[in-house]
This record gives sequence, C-alpha cells and structure tokens, in this order.
Amino acid sequence: MSSSHDCTRLRVNNNLYLLRGSDFVIINNTVSWVTVDLDLTVLMMSNGSLFKLDTASASFNFYANTALTTNPTSCQIETANNHIAVIGQSATTAEVFIYADDTNNSPKRIFDFSYVGYSGIPKVAFSPNLTKIVIVGTVNSSLKIDSFNIDYSSLTSNTVDFPLEPITGASTISIVLG
Repeated sequence: MSSSHDCTRLRVNNNLYLLRGSDFVIINNTVSWVTVDLDLTVLMMSNGSLFKLDTASASFNFYANTALTTNPTSCQIETANNHIAVIGQSATTAEVFIYADDTNNSPKRIFDFSYVGYSGIPKVAFSPNLTKIVIVGTVNSSLKIDSFNIDYSSLTSNTVDFPLEPITGASTISIVLG
C-alpha cells in the first residue's frame, strides 16, 4: 500500500482510492494503467496515454498521448505544481517529456528529449519543481551529460551548459538542482 503525500489518495495493489468525506471510494478508469506518479494524481496506460485525476468525479480523465518509444511499464511519472514529467529508460535509451497546461488549460508538451546510444541505463534527475533536468549516461566510454532549464511561464525550455572538464577538489563540490 502507498498513499499520496496528504493521505487523501491510496494505492492498494492495482486499485486507487480517493478520500470522500470520511470514506475512501475507488477511483474509476484505473483498470489498465501501468504506472502512476508518487502522489497518485497522474497515471499512464499501457499504450502510453496519460490520464489526470479529477477529484470531483473520482475518475481519471484523458490528458495527453506521449511519444514514448520505450516500454510504458518501465516508465516513471514525476509531478510538481500541475506539471508532468514522463521518463522512459532502457539499456540504451533515455526519453523525457514534460507537459504543462497552456493558457486554455490544455496540455502542451513543452520539453522533448530522446537519445539512443547509451552504454548502460542513464540517470535522470529533476529539481523539486521540475524546472531543472540533468541526464547522465555513458556513450562509448565517455560521460554524456545533458542539462536543461524549463520556464513554465513561457512554456519553453533551454539547454544549460554543463562543464565536462576535470573538476579539481571534487570531494568538496555538490550539484544541487533547485
């Protein structure tokens, strides 16, 4: 069993529940989902479609189709401030897509990243508000680092340069995504 951070949503096996008054009710439309975010508000179906929780109707409603090429059962969903990040990883591939609502409250994919050719499963890290992304992997015995900044006010993203030169005194340096 797991619960949302505020304990108003529960997951028991493949069933999701929503607190209504003093009782938990089962959330509809959750039969074929394959992954859900930690807060139990966004889920992905086996075809890669995203669904968002509508607490008023206690159901998940279609939100967007993803462009994933990796298997949805191995994907992750991260959420923050009504923003959604979908991460797909395999032994050689990293995919990251970020969605945000535009001014009409319609979903807009504002960030796409896809790279095939890693020598092992790459690591993907986000800042708590999903405004910074770092993707680290190995390609042909060399380190490949991609980092990005997401600007939700303009619904855009840009590349952040990351130094690849040797760092001296590395034991005293930490990287913080914030």
